[in-house]
Amino acid sequence: MSRRWFSWSVAALAVVVTGTVVPAAQANFLAAGPDPAGDATDPSPGRDVVGAALAYDRRAGTVRGGVALRGAPTGTSGATIAIIAGVRTPAGCTAYPAIGLSSPTTGAGAEWSRFDAAGPPAATGQAAKDGAGTAVQMIEVADAALAGRAVDCIEAGLADPADPRRLYDSTGPLTLKPRPQLAAKLGRPPAAMRLGQKRKIRLTLRNGGDASTGRLKLSIARQPGLTARAARTVKALKAGQRRTVSVEVTLGRRAKATTPLRVTVTAGDLRVRETASLYRRKRSGGSGSGTGTCASYAPVLGGVGDVVVAPC
Repeated sequence: MSRRWFSWSVAALAVVVTGTVVPAAQANFLAAGPDPAGDATDPSPGRDVVGAALAYDRRAGTVRGGVALRGAPTGTSGATIAIIAGVRTPAGCTAYPAIGLSSPTTGAGAEWSRFDAAGPPAATGQAAKDGAGTAVQMIEVADAALAGRAVDCIEAGLADPADPRRLYDSTGPLTLKPRPQLAAKLGRPPAAMRLGQKRKIRLTLRNGGDASTGRLKLSIARQPGLTARAARTVKALKAGQRRTVSVEVTLGRRAKATTPLRVTVTAGDLRVRETASLYRRKRSGGSGSGTGTCASYAPVLGGVGDVVVAPC
């Protein structure tokens, strides 16, 4: 790490303002890793970084980064958090463009900055803050001004609030690795299913991330009276790719009035499950299509990332 460049960056991020709540970040790019305990220049646990992570969605301009400390900061051991996403060089993570997040460890205010070149930031704004005054602190922002930045690494650290160029501890560079996302959506089944009649239902698969999903595996849960067929494997989805496959379903005499069609799609660590309702008789509310399920990676301090599954 270039401590000189990083300490300058911390100084440029020194001003913080009151934060606001924003949606959770999806990790099209993810960096996370531990840092040795006890290597800070100050003995206070609240000034010792033991982990850092950052998730970046370059399409939406959503950034979520955080640090883990050896202990909770106190009123006399506060520091300024600085997390910088930039471009790797032989000297470290020292090239532009860059995105910065900053906040005091003992306060709830946070700020983001965008650097297009050396000098003052090209844009700044408020960020949200979780965990003020605790050993795990996260900063998050969603702003179109942060979209499309070609960043590939991060550095994180703690600085003296009175002198931002004085670093207590720092870690990095950590590589921002592209990650896939996986989304599945079942189409609308027929309003009513005749016994013994074969019908096809569309299953749309999408990768909204920035890396290939790898080969997809499909499985369908068994239900009384339900015969369902689909490809067991589907070719990998490249970044941003969408593909539609067919699920062939038939209801037999053992089928109940309402039969759930549950399809599970797996790609590496990513797993989503979609459910649609098949009816033997037409209902006034129509047939029940899937809600759309998405799985993506999220930052975990000191780890390699966690998987989050939620409605799309």
